[in-house]
Amino acid sequence: MTLQQLEYVVALAEEQHFSKAAARCKVTQPTLSTMVQRLEEELQVELFDRTKHPIKTTALGEQLVKQARRILSEASKISGIVDDSVNSLSGVVNVGILPTIAPYLMPLVLPRWLEQFKSMKINVKELKTKECYAALSRWDIDLAIIASEPESDDFDGSLLYYEEFLGYVSANYKTDMPDKLFSSDIIADKLWLLAEGHCFRDQLLRFCQLSQRSKFPISYKEGSIAGFMHLVESGHGLTFIPALAELYLSSEQKALVKRFAIPRPARAIWLVYRKDYMRERILQAMTQTLRAAVPEEMLTLAREQSLAK
Repeated sequence: MTLQQLEYVVALAEEQHFSKAAARCKVTQPTLSTMVQRLEEELQVELFDRTKHPIKTTALGEQLVKQARRILSEASKISGIVDDSVNSLSGVVNVGILPTIAPYLMPLVLPRWLEQFKSMKINVKELKTKECYAALSRWDIDLAIIASEPESDDFDGSLLYYEEFLGYVSANYKTDMPDKLFSSDIIADKLWLLAEGHCFRDQLLRFCQLSQRSKFPISYKEGSIAGFMHLVESGHGLTFIPALAELYLSSEQKALVKRFAIPRPARAIWLVYRKDYMRERILQAMTQTLRAAVPEEMLTLAREQSLAK
């Protein structure tokens, strides 16, 4: 039994397809199939039911896969310890980031990463919160930049900054005050919101106590913040944007921004990672560069702000 065989078994259990598992492990399908079969012969058990489509693990296979994940996790610590002491800021780091954070944070932090991590390759992938945790669990990513604190004891995190939610309101939308937005101003029928699964949406719905039962005849399910902003600019309804987005707005666009009345909703942005991630120097450097990239006033929660959870 080898670590490589265990890696192939875990990949096959998660992908449920030989070709996808082989591509993930960067080997040919016959190689992966042969190695898995040799392990089954060595253990004299059947780990996968190949008659099912997609492929399913057997009951015993499920137990072995769980143990294989633990073994691979522990084995990865060895290279992590060496990398952190010998090549502290080199190698490859895979980062997951929410789609509601990436477009506004990445242009700010990219110059700092290029300057500080000259010997390191950083792969960035946009993922929703649940996808980030799944990818962290599989070691597909090393770090995740998300809008909530670690969700279980398997993960740890560093608080990066606080980001306020802003209203983006069309010129013909009526509110109680010209320069402030109240929860009572928000009409579900005129609100453009991201699809379910985005914590940006869920946090705002809870804060504003909205059910989002819109009777508007047009439903835009998989839109983006940028797309909703264009709808608002054309004179239709309102949406919400994160505070960093305001840095990229023209003077005409800034005229459509309204801040909430006190308490103003905000979200906490975290750098989350597995507790067994061993590259401490990278964690420290990443945290420092991310915090340095945002305006200083975002590093603390203002008295007028309230966390939307």
